[in-house]
Amino acid sequence: LSFLAVIIISFYLSVMKQGPAGFIRSVLPAKYEDYVVSLWKRAEHKVGRWLQGQLLLALSVGLLVFIGLSLLNVKYALILGIIAMILEIVPIVGPVVAAVPGIILAFAQSPVLGLWVLVFYVAVQQVEAHVLTPLILGKTLGLNPVTVIIALLIGGTLAGLIGILLSVPVAVIIVEILDDIAKQKESRKMSATSS
Repeated sequence: LSFLAVIIISFYLSVMKQGPAGFIRSVLPAKYEDYVVSLWKRAEHKVGRWLQGQLLLALSVGLLVFIGLSLLNVKYALILGIIAMILEIVPIVGPVVAAVPGIILAFAQSPVLGLWVLVFYVAVQQVEAHVLTPLILGKTLGLNPVTVIIALLIGGTLAGLIGILLSVPVAVIIVEILDDIAKQKESRKMSATSS
């Protein structure tokens, strides 16, 4: 119910004339509203970039699966690549579920091929988790890949699948707030030394 309430409230906020910015202005004291609206707009932009990164990651994995299965001569490699791309959006469970049809089809062709395809899917999962995710999400968000990995680990530990889904957007917002605090400290130091 809470999840549905968040979706409904998000929908109404997004179709409002000024959207979340108008809502923020209406509930915050005047002295904070410009800063919070500015923070909201920057975080909203970065979360949009995160979504683009997720789509690029899904496309990369789908392409990698298609190429690998084609080289191994597995039937229906294109369809299996598309399945891998679509299910890549679901963290942890998605890639495992996407591997099952490919492995079954490969075992149907040949037991040796089935083992090779199993090894291939494990390798793709490792490359995705340890190379592609930190690299792509780090580049699209401007975050250090180590920050992305730490956010994913913390999110998964605290809230499981939902935590993994929300960890990077939350990390983006936290990094924006910390950047603002650092900039304010620096500007106070500069003004103190100049006076």
